Amino acid sequence: MRQAIGVVLGICAVVVRGEAQVPARLSLDEALELARERNPAYRRALAQADATGADIAAGVGAFLPNLTGNLNFSGSSNTVVTGTDDFGKPIELTDPLTFRNSAASQGLSTNITLFDGLQNLHNLQGARAGANAAHAAADAEAASLEGEVKRRFYQALRYRELIVLEETLLDARRTQLAATERLFRVAAQTQVDVLGAQVDVSRQEQALETARGEAQKAVLALAEQIGLPGDVTFDVDGEFPLVFDPGALDLESLLQQVKRDSPVLRQYEARANQAEFSTRAARGRRWPTITASLSFGRSLRLDGYDALLEFNPQDRAWNFGFGMQVPLFSRFSTSQAVAQAVATERAAEENLREVDLQLERQLRTAVIDLQNAYHQQQLAERSAELGRERLRMAREQYLVGSRSFAELQQIVSTTASDERQALAARLDYANALVSLEELVGRPVQP
Repeated sequence: MRQAIGVVLGICAVVVRGEAQVPARLSLDEALELARERNPAYRRALAQADATGADIAAGVGAFLPNLTGNLNFSGSSNTVVTGTDDFGKPIELTDPLTFRNSAASQGLSTNITLFDGLQNLHNLQGARAGANAAHAAADAEAASLEGEVKRRFYQALRYRELIVLEETLLDARRTQLAATERLFRVAAQTQVDVLGAQVDVSRQEQALETARGEAQKAVLALAEQIGLPGDVTFDVDGEFPLVFDPGALDLESLLQQVKRDSPVLRQYEARANQAEFSTRAARGRRWPTITASLSFGRSLRLDGYDALLEFNPQDRAWNFGFGMQVPLFSRFSTSQAVAQAVATERAAEENLREVDLQLERQLRTAVIDLQNAYHQQQLAERSAELGRERLRMAREQYLVGSRSFAELQQIVSTTASDERQALAARLDYANALVSLEELVGRPVQP
């Protein structure tokens, strides 16, 4: 039956913005690969993780001396019309005097922090912890992306198979209409029965069109999650995951794996470490800061403008020094910074504990949901199977006149509802399995 369906939304291969070619029939693996390349949220998380490299480089740079170079040229002109005589009294000069001079200077200077209460060390460790948190957040976004792509893929797959089911039901309704018309011609059925069969065909045609519209919307939702524009058309190509009894799963083993490998937990652990290092850095502000400096310069001053653009001045000077700054009183700003850092650290620790509890609850809930979905799927499949057998027998009885048209209509409607419920139960099982695998971080098998 699944091979009977053609393309839901049209078959075409397109190149999306020159980046990735989208197959006309998209498998789940291809959808996941495209999503990792194009999903905006995941790409944003990767960009934020990549940006943390600059924070680490800045932390390392705090241990290195800075180096500053300077190159200066200057000139001045000063005209005076007053002066002093031999006794120091001011006089007015007969001819104004103009004084011109120029200067050139070049230099290099450097300074380095020798000790700062280990603030730079803790800031570097905090930057690395922040980078770990950002990369863990990207991994968490990747896991979330994979889960959501699978859910939307299976939703599109469900409507693809629903179209097949509705087409099969439509063929059955038309066959029933033809049989009713034959029975009407031999006076075995009434005109009312014929009209009822025609109404059933019309309603089934509506159900088929509804399924096709929902299939289009499901593919659009999948394309959005992947990061494709809405004008890209494709059909999903795949199957639902195999159904297994989750009663054989080792819950404690899954729980240990989640607490060991969960990117969400790693993200909050890194944030707690980052907050701890920030507290240590804040406390380091109470210690003295010791610095060293060194500079070398060359200069030249001449009358007139001869020193301008002189790149090799001969006057030289060296300077070096050591300094220590002792924070005797900072108007309680250091105490405030330490208190805020301690509060942030405690909040981060509680966030970590909260997430740990949430993950355990989510895992246990996901296993329960998978068990319920499995049992519902088994019951729905059994009901659909019994309904198909019941419908076969009812049609035979209808053709020989031992069952009325109204009774057959009721059985057909019930069987169609059971078939739809079985397909929905298969989707519910697939989604429950996806949710569990999203938490565990790997495919789950008994």
